[in-house]
Amino acid sequence: MALTTAGRLAVLHACEHLVTEAEDVSEVLRHLVDGARQLLNAPASWLATVDGDDMRNAAHSGLRSPEMPIRWSLKVGQGVGGTVAATGQPTLIRDYRRDRRRVSHVKLIIDQEELRSGAVVPVPAPAGGLLGVLYVGDHHPGRITSDDVDLLALFARAAAVAVERTHHCAALLRLSEARERDAGNLRRKLLLLQQLAAFLLAGADVQQALSLLSAELDTGLELCDPLGRVVARAGETAAPAVMEHLLATADASLGTLTARRRTDLDEPGAQLLGVAGGIFALQLSRRRERYETEQRLNRQFLIDLLRPGTDRCELTARASLLGLDLESPRAVCCVGIHVGPKALSTRPPVLTRRALEAVEDAVGRRFPKSIAILHGAAAVILVPQTRRDRGVLLEGLRAALADATEMLKGMQLSAGLGAPCLNPDDYAGSYQDAALALELARCRQAGGVVLAREQLGIYGMLARSLDPEGIRSCILPMLAPLLRSDEQRGTEHIRTLRAYLAHDRHLQRAAGALHLHVNSLRYRLRRIEQLLDMDLHDPDNLFHLELAVRIAEVLQPTSNQSP
Repeated sequence: MALTTAGRLAVLHACEHLVTEAEDVSEVLRHLVDGARQLLNAPASWLATVDGDDMRNAAHSGLRSPEMPIRWSLKVGQGVGGTVAATGQPTLIRDYRRDRRRVSHVKLIIDQEELRSGAVVPVPAPAGGLLGVLYVGDHHPGRITSDDVDLLALFARAAAVAVERTHHCAALLRLSEARERDAGNLRRKLLLLQQLAAFLLAGADVQQALSLLSAELDTGLELCDPLGRVVARAGETAAPAVMEHLLATADASLGTLTARRRTDLDEPGAQLLGVAGGIFALQLSRRRERYETEQRLNRQFLIDLLRPGTDRCELTARASLLGLDLESPRAVCCVGIHVGPKALSTRPPVLTRRALEAVEDAVGRRFPKSIAILHGAAAVILVPQTRRDRGVLLEGLRAALADATEMLKGMQLSAGLGAPCLNPDDYAGSYQDAALALELARCRQAGGVVLAREQLGIYGMLARSLDPEGIRSCILPMLAPLLRSDEQRGTEHIRTLRAYLAHDRHLQRAAGALHLHVNSLRYRLRRIEQLLDMDLHDPDNLFHLELAVRIAEVLQPTSNQSP
């Protein structure tokens, strides 16, 4: 029985109210199929949405079988509903069982529902196209009329507007929620960055700030210095690296900030890490400026301390301002780049700032409160000597050189250690000892040598009167032709001369030590005289040569010292 006009108006009003209150599209569709069924006072209704060429049941009301919404499907242009979707024209089904447009698999479903007559109308999209097809079915043939079809078509057009409005509202809601999330994330990031800046400006440990950032990003973080050494780490740092930020100023590298996690950082996280990296770079830059200021102050003070004749009272006063006690036992250590035997004929390479920092770190970890500067081509370090056992100090310095060599990826280093210093007057002499010992250590075959003042013997006495360059200039001109011939031609002039002098110029014994015939030894000695332009029978020449050869033995020891 058809509803009265008043009844239909009541249905439309109720449906409009429900649709307006609906929060999502699926709820709107449920209200629409309920309203369509009530509007025509029919037992069943459903709405099929169109997706490309496929039509699927999206909402239903009054169907008997729970399987019908699942099994029902059509292609556009197929069956009654597919024809409506293709043409956009409403259709009246007077008796479904006699309708030739039926599709076999859908016919079985409809027959199970015992639906005979129906109205099928398109649900147009307001902007053009088709949202779907609305069905209303009755159990009796001829119950639904053409007027019902027209009414349902009007209802479907109004319903399409409601669906579109709901789509739009849902999109606005999603956009609003997304913007609210973005705003919340931005507020949280700003708060985090404020906390990071506050921590670091207040002088808090970098580790504390890094832990705060790690917890916010749920990411393992590593902060490394320019040498690749870990300054601080937080979170799961065993995971693979997913992002690395270089921390630098316009003229210097400050290190890296590396994120480690099992999955990539999202874009907001990556942006936050980048801004946080800038804050860490500023903090590291401040620390570097303090370090360089300390270096400048320490460097000028140490240069004056190591220079003979500087006023003792002035040094003591300046040391107190720098927090140094010059009466606390220390020793001067010089560290430079290892050269090898060719150091006799070349100037030593200058230690780089990066190498200085590595040496300072390695020595400082084993001997806290050490002070290092770059002076000339080498690092000069005041090393606390808290024990009388110099062997412990030498062993610690050798281990520190090995650590620094590893940090510098294989750069070989050598060192010289001066005498202990107990008052300001001792430092200049200790520095001379250390500088000479470094020159001698540089010339050894292998790197990593630490040569102490007490190992210099008579050459330590020379250090008091000549600087290392002076000793080099005394030895090199005299022995240079022999050294050059041994290096370039593979001769053994230095070894031959050393054996000849060691056996008090006795040809037979010297030849035996060298495993040579006496005539071969005489030939070699004549060749040495030619190269040196010197008479080996002259006592003055012999004295100078023996002194030079003995100093060369220290500078360039061989594997066989006996001949």
